[in-house]
Amino acid sequence: MEIVSRVVAWLSENEAAISALVGLGVIAGLVYAIAGKVIRRSGAGGAEAAVSQDRMALEARGDAGSLAASGGPSIAVMPFQPLSAEPEHEYLADQLAEDIIVFLARTPGFFVIARSSTFAYKGTSPDVRELGRDLGVRYVLLGSIRLREGRLRVRVQLAETETARTIWTEVYDRSRDELGALDDEVAARIVAQLEPQLSRAEVEFEERRRPDSIGAWTLYRRAQDVLVRSGWHEETFAEAAELLRRAVETDPEFAAAHAYLALVLALGRMLGLVTDRTGTRAEAMAAADAALRLAGSSGDVQGYVGCALVDMGEADRGVAILERAIEANPSNAQAWAALGAALIRKGEFEPGVEKLSHAMKISPRDPRLAVWGTSLATGRALLGQYDEALEEARAAMLRDDRLFLPYVVRSIVLARMGRAAEARAAFESAQRVQPGLSTEGLAHIFGSELVDGLSRLSKD
Repeated sequence: MEIVSRVVAWLSENEAAISALVGLGVIAGLVYAIAGKVIRRSGAGGAEAAVSQDRMALEARGDAGSLAASGGPSIAVMPFQPLSAEPEHEYLADQLAEDIIVFLARTPGFFVIARSSTFAYKGTSPDVRELGRDLGVRYVLLGSIRLREGRLRVRVQLAETETARTIWTEVYDRSRDELGALDDEVAARIVAQLEPQLSRAEVEFEERRRPDSIGAWTLYRRAQDVLVRSGWHEETFAEAAELLRRAVETDPEFAAAHAYLALVLALGRMLGLVTDRTGTRAEAMAAADAALRLAGSSGDVQGYVGCALVDMGEADRGVAILERAIEANPSNAQAWAALGAALIRKGEFEPGVEKLSHAMKISPRDPRLAVWGTSLATGRALLGQYDEALEEARAAMLRDDRLFLPYVVRSIVLARMGRAAEARAAFESAQRVQPGLSTEGLAHIFGSELVDGLSRLSKD
């Protein structure tokens, strides 16, 4: 422990220099590295010591206080159980859990217990409620791997520690030949699917609490939930924007809420769901600038802000930010989808379709699939892949029949195929979903090349 004392003394003597480094995460890495070298597992005491060191690192980085202020969820990824005695399987199980921890730690807003704490429980089977009390977390992710008949099966389970209720389960199968590429790909897919499940569980958790306990994080998650549960129209966009304004008023340092406010305003403006286009753009740009100023290196912030900028016509700047978001967090499905849609709007149809397809692959149960599928259908239509575009539009309509956009895409594609009667029927369906919809306001959503056919159709 002497080395720890020496480092603490050095930190005290160099406080001014340290304050400049905290924002870069240098101190967190230093403290965590020291903790990893001096803390050794020694039963329950080892676990408690590891938890203490993890919290030191998080507090040094500043995440713990910020997250607590916003009321965000906390999660522990437990060591995965290898259901065989093969050393190779134990290594794969450990590596997979570690990769998930790394990917989750890149997702802003989640308090993720570090490996040194959770792996202190390796080889044990503690009760979920006990884990919640010992680690101070609201959720735990459990998993196992099994190799049978040349195939590897990974099973994951998300549980709420307060009630021991299982929130979500999923199974992933891979052939033995794919083991070399297993870790990153499966870990990224698990995290991409886990994030919306956690968000949904968090909304339900907060709804069980008293209204006066609602914090910025809950307001932020409720804003997201409004658009998922109630569809896209003027009222839901207005409600989501107001919830996000309350979130940033409650916690002005909550970068993700600023970023999502920018996206909601920009998207509502592009879709014609706001009346004051000039004022909305100014507010969206201010929110985007605030988000980047507070957490410009955050993958989630970059994903939302990049998409907002593209929707407001700043495609080059938005694309550059979205590319950085994916570098920061390769499992950020929203950033992949936004980048794909942005490239399609820039005329780069093939890479746009490729990136949208990847987003839908790594997050196949995402509540935003209807929107992403509509963009994918648009890209395929612009490539002249009309049958595939119709199929994507149909799938998007089935995923969310309250969204008018896939009906519009279907109408556009049918018009380009010369199927005028079906195209008119599809556009009438879009108008039933979105009363007052006309072809005039659609060019800035789908581009004039596609909408021209609709405009001619409406005049026939």
